[in-house]
Amino acid sequence: MRPIKLEIEGLQSFKEKQTIDFEKLTEFGLFGIFGKTGSGKSTILDGMILALFDEIPRNKIDGNKSSLLNSINDSSKKMEVYYSFALGKDIYEIKRSYKRGTLKGQEIIKSKDAILIKNGNILANKKTEVKNILNEEFGLDVDDFSRTVVLPQGKFNEFLKLRGKEKIEMLEKIFALEKYGEKLEKKIFSEKNYWSKENEKYRNQIIGKGEINSEDIKELETLLEEKKENLFNKEQEKKEFDRIYEEEKTLRELLDKNIQLGISKDDLLKNKNIIEEYKVKIEKNDLGRELKSQMKELALLKERLEERTKEKNELEKSKIKEDINIENLKEIREKLLEKKENYAEEKASINFSIEELRELNKLYEEKNNILIKKKQQDVIKENIIIKEEEIKENTINSEKITKELKTTRDQIKLVGEIKRDILKEMEEALKEKVEYINEAKKEKREKEIKEEFLEKLIGERKVIAKEKELYLTKIKDKNKKLKESFAYRLYEELKEGEPCPVCGSTHHKKMEIGNEKTHDLELEIENLLKEKDEKIVEDSKLLEKINNLEDELNNFKIKFEKLNIEEEEIEIEKQSVLLEKEKINTEKKENKLKELNIKVIQKESEKISLSKDEKRLIGELNNLKDDYLKLTEEIKEKDIEILEKYGEISKNIIEFLKEKKMSLEKNQDKTIKLQSKIEKLIEQISDNYDATQLNTLKLEEIKGSIIKNKTELKIIIDDIHIKSTKFEVKLAGSIFKNQDEVEKSILDDEKYEQIKIEVNNYEKEMQRILTLLDENIKLINGRSQSLERWEELKIKNKELKEISETLKIDISTLEKKIQDKKILLEELKEIIKLKKNAEKKYEVAEELGKKLKGRAFVEFLSVKKLKSIVSQASNRLKRITNGRYQLLSDDECDFYVIDYFNEGSKRRCSTLSGGETFIVSLCLALALSNQMQLKGKIQLEFFFLDEGFGTLDEKLLDKVIESLENINSEEKLRVGIITHLEELKIKIIRSLEVIPAVPGIKGSCVKII
Repeated sequence: MRPIKLEIEGLQSFKEKQTIDFEKLTEFGLFGIFGKTGSGKSTILDGMILALFDEIPRNKIDGNKSSLLNSINDSSKKMEVYYSFALGKDIYEIKRSYKRGTLKGQEIIKSKDAILIKNGNILANKKTEVKNILNEEFGLDVDDFSRTVVLPQGKFNEFLKLRGKEKIEMLEKIFALEKYGEKLEKKIFSEKNYWSKENEKYRNQIIGKGEINSEDIKELETLLEEKKENLFNKEQEKKEFDRIYEEEKTLRELLDKNIQLGISKDDLLKNKNIIEEYKVKIEKNDLGRELKSQMKELALLKERLEERTKEKNELEKSKIKEDINIENLKEIREKLLEKKENYAEEKASINFSIEELRELNKLYEEKNNILIKKKQQDVIKENIIIKEEEIKENTINSEKITKELKTTRDQIKLVGEIKRDILKEMEEALKEKVEYINEAKKEKREKEIKEEFLEKLIGERKVIAKEKELYLTKIKDKNKKLKESFAYRLYEELKEGEPCPVCGSTHHKKMEIGNEKTHDLELEIENLLKEKDEKIVEDSKLLEKINNLEDELNNFKIKFEKLNIEEEEIEIEKQSVLLEKEKINTEKKENKLKELNIKVIQKESEKISLSKDEKRLIGELNNLKDDYLKLTEEIKEKDIEILEKYGEISKNIIEFLKEKKMSLEKNQDKTIKLQSKIEKLIEQISDNYDATQLNTLKLEEIKGSIIKNKTELKIIIDDIHIKSTKFEVKLAGSIFKNQDEVEKSILDDEKYEQIKIEVNNYEKEMQRILTLLDENIKLINGRSQSLERWEELKIKNKELKEISETLKIDISTLEKKIQDKKILLEELKEIIKLKKNAEKKYEVAEELGKKLKGRAFVEFLSVKKLKSIVSQASNRLKRITNGRYQLLSDDECDFYVIDYFNEGSKRRCSTLSGGETFIVSLCLALALSNQMQLKGKIQLEFFFLDEGFGTLDEKLLDKVIESLENINSEEKLRVGIITHLEELKIKIIRSLEVIPAVPGIKGSCVKII
């Protein structure tokens, strides 16, 4: 986790909104948070923790969750935190808001829903959702975060001196080993209970399955075999019939097929002439395409012949050009060699000594430096006078600002107190009244709508009453007609088991008696009864709605008897005018106070700035005076040194030395220029030689290309002659007279493919139908069949199928029943097996519980974990103390240090001095923090070290700061120091200053310096 930005408002001493830019603050790794005691340094950490976990651990009351009411600024009505941080490549943002409120007369803090954003997308906007996502993504709770971000120095100072049981208990808390102690015992106890309940569950399941034995299954299997034997006999009978049926069916299909094939053949013969024309076109196209390909090949060869002829002419021209170039290059090289010799003779004639020039340059430089120092003295003298004037001006401005501050504060007192709370109460009361009247208006309109609806429902109910009377009349008429029906009277006299005088049946179904008229009457009566019942139900629902509406309207009547909406609206208008006047007056007072407070802050800031400027100016003045004296001494010493080093020549004035120096430098320039010209000529001669060699190689390459070109020309001419002869022969023997006819015979690809497909499809289809007809006639073999015979066979086949299907259903039902019983028997066996496994698991849990009883396992883990921490801490301690101290722990977890500067003596940590204790505690705390960071899902990239530096001397303090700087480079961690020690400011490049709150004026402020 890498912090990016923190914004806090209304949190403890931070009244106004303050922003901390952690990217800028942590730019150099190590950073400091400075401020006086009580200024609000630790509140910055509280803001981060509040944003992440919705609580502040150090505000806990009696060990319970922190009370946020104590965290809100006394003069603020709301508290807000915003925290953004990076986790790998992802950017997270969290915002939480709180405000004061009351519950049953008690003041409380109300929390709005939090917002969690990831890479600009909202992940959650409710407190519970934010908490769940943070737990899932980070794997850190508030205690882990607090112990990791703020190193627990105090606890380790105490821990160094603890022994025995108390130390083991503290190790258990620090390393979070509770899960291996009491928690593990509870888990085992829970496991034992679980398997005990599982055992009981399986016992109940065995009882629930009932008695299942194999004898029942055998009886069912015997019945199944009988059914299968019966089915087998029927299927044998059907098999013999199927043979005859299939033969007759096949014959019927062949006869039908023969008729269809004949019709298809006749349809194809109608298109025979068109297909023959298509065949001729395809033949011409194929031959034409072949001849055209040869024509194209001859044209390409002629093009190649023309290209190679042009290439031959170009190569001949290039050969002549390269011969001329080689001769020209040889002439130029001879001229360059002659020019080089002339420059070499001129260079030898110049008299120049580089050693003499170097010695003169040194003397000139040193004499010139003395002149520069004298000019610097003059500038410093002028600056001293300027600084003295600036100090006087600063003192006058400071006195002026002090007077202005007193005047502004007197004006603030005259403005008086702003009663914003009373104004807020008035505004809320008016708002509630407006909402109440608006709601009353809505209810009045609702009352009118419901009265209209009630009248409508009463009308509908009257219509339904008439419809019910009509249905009763119709039913009465229909019943009368039904009673008169002979079939109905006959049906009523029939008894089950007695024969019907009409059909003789002893089983009487309603549909078997009476005629269609009787049946229709019964259906009509039944439908009328249903419709009448529906109307009764509908009437009942309407009555219920009417009663409900009448109750609601009675409630409205009671309410509006006591309320006069018009009078209330006039009263609201009066109160609104009064409230608006109060708002304007309050706004004016607030603006005035705000203006005056800003002025106070500005003047205080100006006064502090002037105080700092005065200190700075005095320091700068003293530095300027020291610099002036220092330069005077340096000039004097340098004059003596030059005289001793260079002798009498050093007494010459600097203008003489400069003139002599310039003369030597001119000769040096001439020599350098001539040498440069010589080197350039040598380079040109070398380039000329290379160019000559390159042109010679190019000439040889051109000669080779000419030979190759002649060979290719001969091959192309021969190839044209052969292919031309072949084409003429083939054209003469074809159906075409000339090349134009060849071109006209070629069809476009789409049309060619289309007619080719049509021809192929026609031939394939004709061949297929002729083949099928021939095969079909052979299969019929002169046989015949009547339609009456075929219908009789189909009826018998259906009857045999129905008998078989019935038997199959009976067999399937029996098989399902047998299978179900077998599955039930297997399930019972499986439950017995699971019960035995549950009993075994219960025994294992019980045995494990006995073995892990007590704290021996936790003590073993604590000692092992501590050894790793001590080893890491000892390495850091050696670096900080230059190898003096080594940290050890024994099997009882007691700490010792070995002092290698005192003959390697070993002593308890409780004997260390305050400064030594702090160093050891710091090393242990850093090692612990590293371990804690690695245990979670994420790697924290920063931590804070809160106070503890007051016990260190300056030398040791430097060592600690150096070690903390190394943490950033070696472990990629950003380290923050929270302290009130001002001397640490100069040791840290980047820091955040917390300016204490001014009671009644402003809260704590922050600024990066």
